[in-house]
Order: sequence, then structure tokens, then C-alpha cells
Amino acid sequence: MAFNKGNIVRFKCGYWGDEKDPETGRLGVIEYSYGERYGNGEIYGGYSVLDKENGYSSSWWEEEYLEFVSGGGIEEIEKCKEIYRKRKEQQENVEYIREKILSDGMGISTNSILKLFHEIGYVSSFERNGEYFCLENDWLKLYPIFHSLFSRKYDEMIKALDIFKEEYREKYKEKAIIFYNKVNGQQIDNRYFTMTVQEILKGSED
Repeated sequence: MAFNKGNIVRFKCGYWGDEKDPETGRLGVIEYSYGERYGNGEIYGGYSVLDKENGYSSSWWEEEYLEFVSGGGIEEIEKCKEIYRKRKEQQENVEYIREKILSDGMGISTNSILKLFHEIGYVSSFERNGEYFCLENDWLKLYPIFHSLFSRKYDEMIKALDIFKEEYREKYKEKAIIFYNKVNGQQIDNRYFTMTVQEILKGSED
């Protein structure tokens, strides 16, 4: 059967059909079909579904993976979005992220990861292509920077920034230092900025 906006559905399996996936049995709300949003207005082409528990959206291409529960209503979509807004606000709180990283390691949400990336000026290709693998790969590489930062291990953080290519490293380093001082209540590192000014002056002489 075709689902309408606001219908409540149960996930019969995971996104790729595996009944052992954690999504199995969860409830969702139909946000829209891709035909409605991007096609000719008809219901076809899979669905964007909002998780009733956390508000996250996901794409479901196979209609048979979804089981109709009730008619719901448009207000169910707004409820999910409000849940998501509240969770996102929490997940972007720096102290919340610090606690999660120092206690749980790498296991933080997408919102938290992107918040940290933006603080140092890094844009993951995940934000352009939506491929979660890209985000996981970036987080695996950049995690040591933020673990050192929240652990107040300045020298380790600076060393971890060597992951960036030399031509881009200084811009990330500058923002990482500012973020380090902001979250740890310390003043900007004069050693770095003195060195930077000296380099600029030397460059102008050349």
C-alpha cells in the first residue's frame, strides 16, 4: 500500500532488509515520498521517514519494509521534528560532547561530530554527498585532535593536527587553538601567534 504524510509505520527490518538491524520494530512517521517532493507529486520512489523516538530522518526505498500502524496525521511530523531539534541542541552542546568523548570515546552522534568539525573549520564530504562512510572515515582520522583537546593535552592536539596537508594545516591549527582555549577556559597561545606573525613578516621580506 502507498503511505501518506503523517502515517505511522513500523520498521519490519533495517534499511537494507536485515531483520537483525537495530531499526527493526521501531516506529516512524512518513514525512513525504520522493515522488511527492521531487517528482510529479504522486506517491512513488521511496519515503523519507522520521523516527518517532529521536526524530532522525531516514530513506526507505522498499515499501514492503514498512508496516502500516495508524493514519497518524501531519502533527506527528511536527512532533518528530521538535524531538529532533531538542536532541540536536543537546548534541551540539560542547560540555555534553566533552563528557561523551571522555567517557564513550568515538561513539558520539553525527550532530556532535559536525559541530566539532565546524569549530576548526573542517567540512566533511559527508555534507556534500550524504555518504555516512565519509563521515565515519573523517571522524576516525580527526578524533585524536578532539580527544586531546577535551583532555587538555595541548601538545598532543597540535601533533594530531599533522593529519592535515601542510598547505592547509595552519588554518586548522589556528581555529583548533581558539576552540581549545574556549572550551578549556585558557588564553590564546602566544607561542603560535608569535610564530605566525614572524612567518608573515619573513614572507613579506621575501
